[in-house]
Amino acid sequence: MLNDVLGEGIARHTDYELADVRGCYRLLSKKADSPVTPENILSPHRARTLERMRSQKVVLCIQDGSRLNYDTKLACEGLQVIGSNQTGVKSRGLHLHVTLATTEYGLPLGVLRCSIKHPDTGPLKPKMQPWLDGYADICEAAETLPADTCVVCVMDREADCFALFDAQRQSGRVEMLVQVKHNRILESGERLINQLAQEPPACEITLDLRRLSKRKKAKGRAQRTAHLEIRFARITMRSQRKGRPPLSMNVVSVTEPNPPDDAEPIKWYLLTSLKVETADDALRVVSYYVRRWRVEEFFRVLKHGCKVEKLALRKAERLSRAIAIYCVIAWRVMLLTLLGREAPDLPADVFFTNAELRFLERYAKRFRCPPPETLVAAVHLVAYLGGHLNLSRDGPPGNEIIWRGLDRLTTGVFALGLLEDDLMTTMRTV
Repeated sequence: MLNDVLGEGIARHTDYELADVRGCYRLLSKKADSPVTPENILSPHRARTLERMRSQKVVLCIQDGSRLNYDTKLACEGLQVIGSNQTGVKSRGLHLHVTLATTEYGLPLGVLRCSIKHPDTGPLKPKMQPWLDGYADICEAAETLPADTCVVCVMDREADCFALFDAQRQSGRVEMLVQVKHNRILESGERLINQLAQEPPACEITLDLRRLSKRKKAKGRAQRTAHLEIRFARITMRSQRKGRPPLSMNVVSVTEPNPPDDAEPIKWYLLTSLKVETADDALRVVSYYVRRWRVEEFFRVLKHGCKVEKLALRKAERLSRAIAIYCVIAWRVMLLTLLGREAPDLPADVFFTNAELRFLERYAKRFRCPPPETLVAAVHLVAYLGGHLNLSRDGPPGNEIIWRGLDRLTTGVFALGLLEDDLMTTMRTV
């Protein structure tokens, strides 16, 4: 009799799951002209992100792009060309451009923009147009924020474009911070980097550099501590657009005078519209740029944690809708990872549902721990689910541990709900 009851319960839960799956596919399979677009899917999250931004004095809007490879999904229609190898064979996939909003200390506030369509038209080249569109979107969002909120658009060297600097000059509402890619000619005739090298060091700092890749065969930077010199200057660049006057900006350099023999020296040249008059101002600019690595972590969670490149949908517009949903999930994983460190005393129900807390309470008994009442206690239990050993030399759990733990937590909550429902059904039958 018990087997019959459990069998009925499993079938009932399977029906619920199938209904959820069918509903998800109906959402993703809407026609191309449907209002179910990635922008509209992200719209409620964007609104909440703007609310969180309003409570901050400084907001960093970090832009970056990444290519999602779907070359093995031969049945998928509407994919873009994202690159080619040495033999000229083209790879298919999607271009993803994201704006991640964070506090000045790097706590992610939300995904402000998620653009998946690769623009073919615009005033700039296709590779540069997403950056200009992203900056215009940040300016639009900044108009809804208090006037005393400093919004800084942080970008990598791929965004080193005079048209972007000119857009900032015309807008003025959103500050700009970008790493230099081109050693531009200044109004004085001197090269930008050469002129900055003539400036005396304003100060020196020590920076812990993270390892770029955990793969043994990957060519990346090893984890080490670097001793850096900071310089800054005010420069005026020649205009590269007809009819536009020269452009003045501040530049901050971060250089490593004595790198290890087997390491590539650090050389950052940061162009910014922020005020840089003292060494403290220059250090503030460097601290803002260091937070740019948050968006790299975001893409790693999106690709390896959410596994968006494993999606097997048959049309590109369906993929784009699913990616917009996964962007919010990736942000949630990052937020939980960092919030457990920054605000450990928050109540656990701020982030976790009652069902999740019931499972974690039972899981805590395995370690003879009290029920998780605070956020940090719940995060530690999720980390244990993800394989965190909490040894003396282990640091706080990272994104990989947390996304693995959340995945297992979802499975555990489903299994616990199935068991509870079936036991209740059994008791009623008996």
